Amino acid sequence: MGTTDPGWIAVTWSESINEVQYLLIDYLLGAIGAIDGQTSAAISGGAFLIGGRVTPRGHELLEELREGNPESPIGFCAMWFADDVRPLWTDAIEPAIHAAGYEPKRIDQHEHVNRIDDEIVAMIRRSRFVVADFTGQRGGVYFEAGFALGLGLRVIWLCREDQLKDVHFDTRQYNFLIWKPGEYADLAKRLQNRIEAALGRGPIKR
Repeated sequence: MGTTDPGWIAVTWSESINEVQYLLIDYLLGAIGAIDGQTSAAISGGAFLIGGRVTPRGHELLEELREGNPESPIGFCAMWFADDVRPLWTDAIEPAIHAAGYEPKRIDQHEHVNRIDDEIVAMIRRSRFVVADFTGQRGGVYFEAGFALGLGLRVIWLCREDQLKDVHFDTRQYNFLIWKPGEYADLAKRLQNRIEAALGRGPIKR
């Protein structure tokens, strides 16, 4: 199918054949090298793309899109805000995200004047990844983890050891980091390792 075929308009969400030709030939082929192939002039004007295929550079770009926000320094934390799990944040999650080279964010410590749910959604959209702790089985944590997955963000799953049995079955196939009260230094190191293994070192130098 040549780039003058009207079917490309629907496939590429373009408004005209001219937009299709710009996208495929001028931009993807010529400007960024995401595809290769031969071009041939069409009788009706414009050009055909012959033997088009995705290049290695194109596959790299697709992988970056799947990862979501590759340039963001933010590691967002979704968790229960009860006092008895406060050390989980101060002694494990926050220092682990810092040590991995990212900026830890928790919505209750973020200054804003918007609706809290809108601010959570906006913060997740700006994040590189989400650390989700399911201790307390909070509905908000399930929502925030699912929303992040839908955006293509990496989610790192945590739960206190005695509550793992209560985690909803839809999430049990994920590899949870299990923690015990008082063993926060060990969790911090394991969480840092998990972040760096999944995403690499963050952009913040310390």
